[in-house]
Amino acid sequence: SDTIPSKGRRVHLSLVRPKGLADGCSPEFTEEALALGSESLALLVRRSSNCTFGHRAAAAEALGASAIVVANSVEGMYRNHTYATAQQDYDCSNGAAWVHSLGDKLSGFPTSSCATDSRCSSHRCLLSGEQDETGRHRVCCAWDTYITMADSEMTSSGSIPAVYITMQDLDVLESATEVSSTSASTCALFLRPTVAVDIAAIIIWALGVATVALAAYRAGADEKESMQRERSNTRAVGSLGSHEAPREEDRLELTSQHALGFVILASAVLVLLFYVDLHVAITLLFCVSAVVCLSAVLVQPLVSKAAPRSMHRVVTVLPQLGPATAVDLVSYGASSTLAAVWFATRTSWSLAFVLQDLFGVCLCLLFLQIIRLPNLRVAAQLLSLAFAYDIFFVFISPAIFKQSVMVKVASGSGPTADEDFCEKYPSDADCQSWELPMLLLFPRVGDYLEGYTMLGLGDIVLPGLLVCFVARFDALIRASPPINSALMVFGYAVGLLLANVAVYWTGMGQPALLYLVPCTLGVLVAKTRLDGSFPRMWNAPVDDAQGGHGPRYGGGAASRAPSSHGASPPSGNGKNADMNSSNEGQPLLEGHYTPP
Repeated sequence: SDTIPSKGRRVHLSLVRPKGLADGCSPEFTEEALALGSESLALLVRRSSNCTFGHRAAAAEALGASAIVVANSVEGMYRNHTYATAQQDYDCSNGAAWVHSLGDKLSGFPTSSCATDSRCSSHRCLLSGEQDETGRHRVCCAWDTYITMADSEMTSSGSIPAVYITMQDLDVLESATEVSSTSASTCALFLRPTVAVDIAAIIIWALGVATVALAAYRAGADEKESMQRERSNTRAVGSLGSHEAPREEDRLELTSQHALGFVILASAVLVLLFYVDLHVAITLLFCVSAVVCLSAVLVQPLVSKAAPRSMHRVVTVLPQLGPATAVDLVSYGASSTLAAVWFATRTSWSLAFVLQDLFGVCLCLLFLQIIRLPNLRVAAQLLSLAFAYDIFFVFISPAIFKQSVMVKVASGSGPTADEDFCEKYPSDADCQSWELPMLLLFPRVGDYLEGYTMLGLGDIVLPGLLVCFVARFDALIRASPPINSALMVFGYAVGLLLANVAVYWTGMGQPALLYLVPCTLGVLVAKTRLDGSFPRMWNAPVDDAQGGHGPRYGGGAASRAPSSHGASPPSGNGKNADMNSSNEGQPLLEGHYTPP
């Protein structure tokens, strides 16, 4: 295909057959064909076993042809054998018949009930080798699929364009024009175009941006709700699946040690997945997380609003999970059913990606609601390490592992059977491919190459942690409008767009964090440096609206234990609220203090 011009640079050629044998192994032009000018001739030949595709291409080029078109043929499918090969050449389930005479062998028994069967798209049948007691021969419907003309001669020689067409294509061509060794038909030669705008990439981009924006909105709303609870000195108490915002003690605040540990663990797991096929185990774990996340984020809030008051009473206590209401049980039951449907149909149902995307978005939202960054310092450490991790395993790892570790793990495993066989039997076990489910997927629209556009969940949650941190910061300082949050969502959108453009421009996988980190963390640092809020955000924001009672954010572990930094309760005058003095360097979540 490297020598075939694009559609915009299409070449118009005169299509002619060779003189003599139609297979093109030793082609010659007639005088009538040569009169057209060899530089504008394309040779139309039939597939046979007399020579290779590469030999045909080299012979056509030596003859002076500008291109060669190889048509599939019944003769070529027999490969000089008496009978064809089951599955490879024919399938009796697409049409079969018994014939007495073998006179139509090379024409494919076109008048047999096999060839006229509506299931037989090639309208040609091949000898299977079966005979009945009356001497009749069984013929079955021939496959007529596109194949790759790949052999050592084809790749090492021949610079003219070579095109393969099916027997059905040839039927259409011959019915519309007359092509022979002495007469020609004009044709246009160009590479089949792909879509100019990848709709799937736009949809995945919008879904990723919408997920981060929604997570930021929820983070800001949760923080405002937490501030209101503190002012009223009340705490929300929920059951197993309470759809309200998680309580402070249910959240996890990350530290510098967490950031380093994450990159080390992620690297180890990635290398393990590179060598060991664990996709079934990981897929099952994904299903478990999908049940929890889908129930907590979507199903339970909906069921809770529609359910009568009686369903909100605790009806049982589940081991390791605690008290559960009827609403909880219904929500988890519905979520479990959807997860089971996805698991069972993920390789066969064309819309299974919708459920996978739903699970992935819910997982990201719940993750970003529970896992928090305490300050910009930890955020910078985590994203800087993740930035290096992403670049290393995409661009540098091939020098060590012979291929990109990230690309291989993310793209999963392809079919083990021949691509020609898989075109005929796509549901065969050896033709199945798999990808790890921690991805948002959308099928490419209008692209004959098919496939999916993907976005890893890590490219949502890692920058999302920073975006949600900024959203809570804006809520704490009562920013109106929340300019920092809006800037981060916009930066994420731009970074993800740049990553998609880079994929389209280079034609290869890109480390998304290479673009996302500068557009979020880099922009935030530059903006806060300019407006003077960097020291406060780097260490811990001060809730001035609380009367200068010091940093309050999250409160998780610090609300249950003394600060490891030795933070003490503030004095009545609230002087320890000054971030440029006694609390310099404190993490955002430590030193939590609720005013009396």
